[in-house]
Amino acid sequence: MRVLLDTNIFSSFEDYSDISGKLNELSRRLNPKAILLKHPKSIEYLNTLDEDTKRILHSKLAFCAFLNDYPSPINDLEFNTNVGYLKGTNNDLENHLLYAVYTNSVTYLITENRMIHQKSTKLGLKDRVLYLNEALDFFKEFYSIQKRQSLPQIKQRPIIKINVDDPIFDSLREEYPEFNNWYNEKAHLGRECWCYIKESGKLGAVLIFNGEDFDVIKTDPLLPEKRRFKICTFKVDQVRYKLGELLLKKAFDYCIDNSITETYLTHFAKSEFDYLVNLITEYGFIDIGTNENGENVFFKDLNPTPNQLMFCDYKDIFKKYYPLFYDGNRVKKLVVPIRPQYHEKLFTDYVKRTSITLNEYFGDFIIEGNTIKKAYISHSPIKNLKKGDILLFFSRIGYCFIKSRF
Repeated sequence: MRVLLDTNIFSSFEDYSDISGKLNELSRRLNPKAILLKHPKSIEYLNTLDEDTKRILHSKLAFCAFLNDYPSPINDLEFNTNVGYLKGTNNDLENHLLYAVYTNSVTYLITENRMIHQKSTKLGLKDRVLYLNEALDFFKEFYSIQKRQSLPQIKQRPIIKINVDDPIFDSLREEYPEFNNWYNEKAHLGRECWCYIKESGKLGAVLIFNGEDFDVIKTDPLLPEKRRFKICTFKVDQVRYKLGELLLKKAFDYCIDNSITETYLTHFAKSEFDYLVNLITEYGFIDIGTNENGENVFFKDLNPTPNQLMFCDYKDIFKKYYPLFYDGNRVKKLVVPIRPQYHEKLFTDYVKRTSITLNEYFGDFIIEGNTIKKAYISHSPIKNLKKGDILLFFSRIGYCFIKSRF
C-alpha cells in the first residue's frame, strides 16, 4: 500500500506537536509494508516558503519517501476536463497530487485541501482521498478486519522447504533449462508459495508468488515499474479437485488484502489445449504480448478506471474484472435460502464457518467449495434469471452475504 501525504496537513493544525502525534498514530496503524510518500511537487512548493517554515516542514517530512517517476496530468484531456486545469502553483500541485491517485500510482492521498476533496468526488475517488482524521479512523478499521478463512489443505510455505525435484516441476524443467537455478536463487531470498501436498508427500498443486514485484513488464508497449502481484509458477496436478480455481482465488484475495491493483504471469502458451491459459482467461487475464524471452504475458487489472468500466458491458464486468461485479439497477438481486449443511460445502472460505469436516482436517477437499463458479439446484419457481443477476445466499443459522452471481 502506498499512501501520499499532502504537506498542507501541517498548515491545517496550529500546533506542530499535534500533527506529529497524529502522524505517529497513522504510522502505527498502517501495515508495516505500507509506504508513506511525499510528492516532489509538494517539495517544490515548500521551497517557496520562508526559511523557518521550510526547515520545519522538511524535517517533519523526512520520514517519507519520494514518489519517484510521478505521472503528470498535463496531457490527460479526460482528467483535466473533469477537474479543470489552470496555470498556477496551487492548481498545478492539487492536480498532480490527485492524478497520482487517479492513475493508481498511490493507493490513498491524505490531504486537508478542500478543493482536492471536491475534485476527487467528480472523479469517483472520494473513498481514496482522506482527511487526516478520516485516515486514522479508516486504517484502524481497515486493519481490524477479520482474517480470511484458511483451508487446512492449502499450506503457505517458503519454497526452500519444498523439494525442487518434485515431479510437478518436471515439465517446467523441460521448458526452462535454468529452472532449478532460478528456484534455488529465489528460495534463498525467502520466496513463498501456496501448495497442496498429497498423502504421498508429493505436490498436488503449487503457486509460487511475489507480492512485491516492481519489474518493468517488457512487452510492446512496455508496462512501467509498479507494484504488482506476480504469479511466478502455477502448476496443478490434481485438476479434478478444482485446485486451480482455489489457488487463483487466494491470489486475488492476497491482492485485495494488500491493495495490489495488477497481477500477471508469463507462460509459453501452447497451440493445443492449454489448461493454464483456459483457466486464467476465464477470470480476466488477457494476453498482452510476448516478453524478451518469447513468453506470453498474461495480465489482469483488479482496479479498472471509471473509463474502462464505461466501455465494458455490465454483464461482462464479473468475468473481465473478477472479483468486481456490477450491482446497479440493470440487474436483479434475489435472496436464495440455503440449508446450513449445503452452505458449509459451497462456501468453505466463509469467515464465520463454524467447523471443518474430519476429511478436510486430514487433507481431503470439498470440491464444490474450491470453485469460484458455483452450481446450486433449488426448487425456486423463478426461471427468468439472466447473466449478471445477483444471488444473495441466506442461511437459516443467521447470516447472509453475496457469494455467487449469474
